Amino acid sequence: MVNAYKAVQYAHSTTITDFENISGSIYGTLSNQYTWQVSSNCGLAAGNYLVKRREIRATISYPYTPSPVIVGAANGLSAASPNNGRQYIGTVSASETLATVNTYIYEVYSIAGQYLGWYPTTAANVRFNFKVLSALDTDLHLQNQNITTTASHAAIKSITAEDFTIQSGANVTLRAGEQTVLKPGFYAVDGSTFRAYIEPFFTCEQFPAMIAPQNNNYQETPDYVIKNYEVEDTPLPNKEITVESAYFSVYPNPALDYINIEYSLNRSESVEILLYDNSGKLVYRLKNKSVHETGAYLVKLNGIVLPSGIYHCVLQTENRKDTKQVIIH
Repeated sequence: MVNAYKAVQYAHSTTITDFENISGSIYGTLSNQYTWQVSSNCGLAAGNYLVKRREIRATISYPYTPSPVIVGAANGLSAASPNNGRQYIGTVSASETLATVNTYIYEVYSIAGQYLGWYPTTAANVRFNFKVLSALDTDLHLQNQNITTTASHAAIKSITAEDFTIQSGANVTLRAGEQTVLKPGFYAVDGSTFRAYIEPFFTCEQFPAMIAPQNNNYQETPDYVIKNYEVEDTPLPNKEITVESAYFSVYPNPALDYINIEYSLNRSESVEILLYDNSGKLVYRLKNKSVHETGAYLVKLNGIVLPSGIYHCVLQTENRKDTKQVIIH
């Protein structure tokens, strides 16, 4: 079976973390016995059985991943009845750095009461195989949702929520680059936790760089944008910033496939970061959607594919322009 929506999320993701052969542990108590219908083969013939259900969970941490989405499978089944017998993985909760996934196994008896064992496997043999994706949309419309656990959503520009209920005990965070709109039908029930905030995202345009030399001369590809994607943008707390202490740093240097760009602001400003090759050709432009407040920030530019050489990184605001040289291997 192919999940078309998750396939699109995978294609558009800028952050992917793989987890393979992750073991789980028993969560909660064994359910009461009930009649369970299997509609396709999971080691059992299609039909009705008497079962007790057991939930298996695994909690994993990963690098900061905005708007995380879990894509994968486990060798357990869903809690549905009728059950289609296919491998199932569920997302209990997912934050930018931590997720809990689950699946189910069944202690099975025939209708006549004969013990058949655990299906599709035992608790000790449950394994999770999945990827954590970052799937940032430009605009996000949340509708007809009833949230009972922890959920986090982010969008480059705007988030709209309507007919959206956050139940008691649930924790929901919405981060938008420009605006969040709560329409009629939005409810945060007493006992729930809800946070909506505006925090700028950097966008990054990548321009064609010089291509490999031919006949001892460099040639340029046409001057058009070939990528537009998000980069990781992290405020650095606990740093006191003054006019004298404002700084700009690019590392590692030499770099290979990523660059950390760390800087501080002593006033609220819009920020633009430019990377030029040694001939003066622009190869990357990073620009935030709205002003950054006074403070220190770290921007990580991932997936750099450029010829080896000397480059110049420029930090530009309304009141400041700094340049750092960086070597790319």
